[in-house]
Amino acid sequence: MNKMPYNLKYYTAVLLCCLLSIRGWGQVNLVHNPSFEDIDMCAMGFNQISNAYYWNSLDSLFQYPMTNGIPDLINSCSNGSTLTTSTPVNHWFFSYPHSGNNMVQVNMYIQPLAIDPIIRRDYLQGRLKRPLTAGKSYCVTYYTKQEHGSYYSVKAGGVYFDNGTIDTTHYPGLPQTMYVPQISPTIIISDTTNWIKIEASFIASGNESFFTVGNFSDNLHTDTTHLLRDTSTIFKLTPNLFDDFSVIESNTLAHAGNDTTIHKGDSILIGEIAVPYTWYKRTSAGLTLIDSVSGGIWMKPDSTTTYVVKLTLCGVETWDSIKVTVLPVGINNLNANGSVLLYPNPINNELNISNAPMGTSIQVYDVVGRLVYSGSLNAKQHIINTSTWERGTYFVEILYEDGTRQVRKVVKCL
Repeated sequence: MNKMPYNLKYYTAVLLCCLLSIRGWGQVNLVHNPSFEDIDMCAMGFNQISNAYYWNSLDSLFQYPMTNGIPDLINSCSNGSTLTTSTPVNHWFFSYPHSGNNMVQVNMYIQPLAIDPIIRRDYLQGRLKRPLTAGKSYCVTYYTKQEHGSYYSVKAGGVYFDNGTIDTTHYPGLPQTMYVPQISPTIIISDTTNWIKIEASFIASGNESFFTVGNFSDNLHTDTTHLLRDTSTIFKLTPNLFDDFSVIESNTLAHAGNDTTIHKGDSILIGEIAVPYTWYKRTSAGLTLIDSVSGGIWMKPDSTTTYVVKLTLCGVETWDSIKVTVLPVGINNLNANGSVLLYPNPINNELNISNAPMGTSIQVYDVVGRLVYSGSLNAKQHIINTSTWERGTYFVEILYEDGTRQVRKVVKCL
């Protein structure tokens, strides 16, 4: 399958459910699409990592052979119709993603055979939202596990950061021994049941905007002492699963968001998407664990609640809290406000808003919390010109004069 170039994917990506904050505090995880959730189509076979926005392999210039060196997107959308790229049931494993619906399979090692003497590797390449700053320390985190069908266990997933020069290789499936990864795992990954967290920090040289994940050692220097079984092929492969990548400045502090007020029945996103947070709810008995996987979580409290977040970056813990005050809402208000229409959705050059009371305020934010439109409704029918908006997901905040607030999601595809 032909790959979509990075720059084209950047402009065509439609990010799913990524409201970072109605109040504008932004993401700190520099990895685009860190858990492979945003895809242009379901992967129904091997070598389709490029279906996930912002992810690729080292084959954009030359492929030798055509399927060599390309990781596999593993997704739940196949619904078991193909056991090569489906989850949780697969030819090679039984596993759910660490979070969300998708993950990636990367071959870390193969023992050459007489019928196939080529030493093959997969290399997974991701893109950062902005280049790294020289002299700054960054904490790199990801999750990995061994597949049941692997023949060996290895130290899975060195991470090499650069400006994309590594992509000039003409042999993307061969060991890339000329590159020294800044992050090198120190443990053998042999657990086929539990996700293993890999975390380490490094000092950036500056301008690194890509990162590549794989085994950068040749076979002679790859530790294969932990022998597993091979249940599905004569080839002695070692595929590992990967999920939830993050690259965060090491001095980043936990940030739950500013204290806020909502009306009963409203939902609110607290925290920041794709950041390795652990969430608690404060009760009279102390802190109760809510979630240890998600960075930002949607909550719908029935009463005023304080949420507490812990962020652990390369051994350093920081904490923060947010108080969500819940106000009652009358039935009449709920019925009236529920009749507001936004159309069409997806939008092209115009967004129509109808049936909103006079005096209603409208604010529209993009997925990184930037305000792209603000105005008040002075007619039953209101039209917003969206022709200059980039493709992607937007969140429309509807503020009624009585204090009631709603948030609706719209998508611009053209």
